Amino acid sequence: SDATCIGLQLANFWQDVSVDIGKGRIYLPQEDLRRFGCDDAQIIEGRFDESFRELMRFEVKRARALFAEGSALEALVPRSVRTDIRLFRLGGEAILDAIERAGYDTLSARPRVTRAVKLRLAIVHGLRVALRI
Repeated sequence: SDATCIGLQLANFWQDVSVDIGKGRIYLPQEDLRRFGCDDAQIIEGRFDESFRELMRFEVKRARALFAEGSALEALVPRSVRTDIRLFRLGGEAILDAIERAGYDTLSARPRVTRAVKLRLAIVHGLRVALRI
């Protein structure tokens, strides 16, 4: 469960980079910023470039790996909570998909999960519950 929870937290951090800047917060790890040639000033100024794109690609990949690791839990829990845990994971993965669709630019705007995607997740979740998958 730790992997899923950490994956969700990271997905939310990466989605909210532009929002958090306005609140004086930067959650991107300093080690990762340095590794990709970025710094706090770039983040604060909202300067999106290829270095930042590669940084976010790395962070999205890290969060996806955590979701993959955490998905093993779904088979181990009672059906009554399995689909809820799966829906949390799928929601987090949808955030990562939105970041990818935005070209990893989380500095200019907050990537959003569309209503269509939310509806699809709800329908799939409902079907899984109905079919007891």
